[in-house]
Amino acid sequence: MALRIGMIGSEGHTGMVLNGIPKVLGATLCACAKGHPNDSLSPIRNHHTFTKKTTVYSDFKIMLENEALDIVGICRPYSLNAEAVIAAAQKNIHIICEKPIATNLDDLQILENTVNQTGVRLSAMLGMRLLPVFQAARKAVIQGLIGEPILATAQKSYKWGIRPNFFKTRETYGGTIPWVAIHAVDYTRWICGLEYTKVTALQGNLAHPD
Repeated sequence: MALRIGMIGSEGHTGMVLNGIPKVLGATLCACAKGHPNDSLSPIRNHHTFTKKTTVYSDFKIMLENEALDIVGICRPYSLNAEAVIAAAQKNIHIICEKPIATNLDDLQILENTVNQTGVRLSAMLGMRLLPVFQAARKAVIQGLIGEPILATAQKSYKWGIRPNFFKTRETYGGTIPWVAIHAVDYTRWICGLEYTKVTALQGNLAHPD
């Protein structure tokens, strides 16, 4: 069975889509489109799934109009993700999107309504739960090896590197909680098999005001 896959943008974990294509019989990278005007698409163009048959578009909306895609991966600067998710959902295309999938509540509401109305599947790129250590933790909980989980703590640390300019404003970045901490929010829920009933968050910038 053929599985036609497209990509919009090359900011972030494009490999979460591209690396899976050779593992699925009949899957091909049919098309890709720039996520923004200055997008070189080099992470996609340099991947072995990109071939002479992969059509390149400057405008993702034209790609969605012209290509009969089954799945689209979205990796745009974060404040632009929601627009592409909504457009793909309106075309009844299943979506895997870099997180955060939205950076403000208005976009999130429109996105959620569109996905619910169309019935497409939307997945965020929350791959940490797939790591062997978290798979083992989930298995231990399911088997009752540690009893009932009552407390979970997590930390995810990065070296301070050079980031694109869109990381430097809340409007275009969205925040470190929905970008980094969301992995722990996801895998803790998954490992414990529990749903959150209340969520609060604190944020601060102690060292890098830019």
